[in-house]
Amino acid sequence: MANTPASFSYLSEFGTPISPNSSEPNYILDEEVKLYANNKEREKYENLADVYAIIITMEYLEKAYVRDSVSAAELTQYKTAMNLVSDLIPDLDKFMKDYK
Repeated sequence: MANTPASFSYLSEFGTPISPNSSEPNYILDEEVKLYANNKEREKYENLADVYAIIITMEYLEKAYVRDSVSAAELTQYKTAMNLVSDLIPDLDKFMKDYK
C-alpha cells in the first residue's frame, strides 16, 4: 500500500489538491507554469530575460577586466551594448532586484 498514490478529494483555497490524510497541500511539481497568456507577453518575458543576462554578463566581464583577463577593447564593445540597455531601463539596480 506504500506505493499506492494518494487519492485527492479536497482542494485548497488555491485550487491545489489536498490529501485526505493531511492538511498540507500536495503540489504538483512536474506541471509547467505559464508566465504568459499570449505571444506579446511571451516576447516581453524573453526580452527581460535577455536584459538580465546582459547585465550579469557585464558584471563578470568587469571582474575579468580588473584581473586583466579581458582587454579594454573587448570591454568597450560590451559596454556599448550595456549603454543601449540602460537607455531602455533607467534604474538597473531596481531592475535586478525586481527580476532576480
